[in-house]
Amino acid sequence: MKEIVIGQAQWVFIGDVEETDYGLRITNATCVRNWGTTAGLGEIALRGPTPKTVLDHYGTVKLSSYVARIECHDTPKE
Repeated sequence: MKEIVIGQAQWVFIGDVEETDYGLRITNATCVRNWGTTAGLGEIALRGPTPKTVLDHYGTVKLSSYVARIECHDTPKE
């Protein structure tokens, strides 16, 4: 299941998340540059990105700390 991870400095990533001894490793990661929603990140988590959502591919991201994690109920589309 994909997750949305809110990192420090307002970075927002979507991807496959695993916990490691240094923090989180996010594979197949995309950075959410523009939410493009009317109902915030929850809308993306529940329904996937909108046509106005802008995602940038990052590959693998490692975070030593994060603010929040949101489980996605729909696989984000590109």
